[in-house]
Amino acid sequence: MGLMAAADLPAIQLQGSTLGQAMTFVVGAGDEWVPERPLRAVIESPFPLATVERWEGGHPLHEEDPDRAAAFMRAWLAQHARQGTYHG
Repeated sequence: MGLMAAADLPAIQLQGSTLGQAMTFVVGAGDEWVPERPLRAVIESPFPLATVERWEGGHPLHEEDPDRAAAFMRAWLAQHARQGTYHG
């Protein structure tokens, strides 16, 4: 909770379009803390290169299904490293 409370969302959104690299946001269809519709609005405009994936589940997804989250991140990093669209 401290991480989210300390995040400067407006600053992150202002810098979003300057990142110039691929990113994927995963949203939970059943997330009652952060509903999907308003979250997509926060993501889509400031991060024009981002894709949004919708998973069944709530909040936080990585704690509900850590194996799926870890596999997703490994596969995503491998794919984008091969394509040259991630520079982490």
